[in-house]
Amino acid sequence: PACATPVAVAVTGIGGKYTLQMPKVQEGKPIVVRITPAATGTTMKCDIAEGCGGTIMFGGDYPVEADSGLQLDAVVASVSPTVPVNVSVLTDIAAKLAAAGIANGADAAAIIKAITDANSQVANRFGVEGDITSMEVIDLTDPVAVKNAIDAGKSNVLLFNSLGAAIAKAVQNDGVGLSIEAAIKKFVVAYVAGGLSDNTVN
Repeated sequence: PACATPVAVAVTGIGGKYTLQMPKVQEGKPIVVRITPAATGTTMKCDIAEGCGGTIMFGGDYPVEADSGLQLDAVVASVSPTVPVNVSVLTDIAAKLAAAGIANGADAAAIIKAITDANSQVANRFGVEGDITSMEVIDLTDPVAVKNAIDAGKSNVLLFNSLGAAIAKAVQNDGVGLSIEAAIKKFVVAYVAGGLSDNTVN
């Protein structure tokens, strides 16, 4: 069953990293990690090549208001104190697909299968190899980090990291005036409802 209140809460650092002190009783169980903006002072790094609106250029800080509607989830079948859980647009899609696929009263095996299947389905649909919840995060606005990833042959990781910005920009192009937060939400809702058509223009 879903928890009425979070089992652990943390504030991300400037680079988006976080550490959760997970209760021992939660180890080995499915869990949802949710990112939401704080009451004040939340920013995201703009990694859209064309900029994020107004005077916010690529690499600049994009302010996210508490009432912006931004909420990104990641769901894992078995939480561990040593396994990272990264949250992105793709993990948010998978988390909502998993939730939609879990019937009322589902047993533990069915819940785990729904989570695993959803994460794999999203990875496969977007051409990403590996577990999307533990994929390495690279700052695409940092040329050194990007060069290091290229030199290390991490094209798959770079693809994963670039998809969030690409999705937000594509939806903004279709819906003039949409904020980044609204564009992300619109895409996730549409994907969960009907998937991604093969004739979608990239």
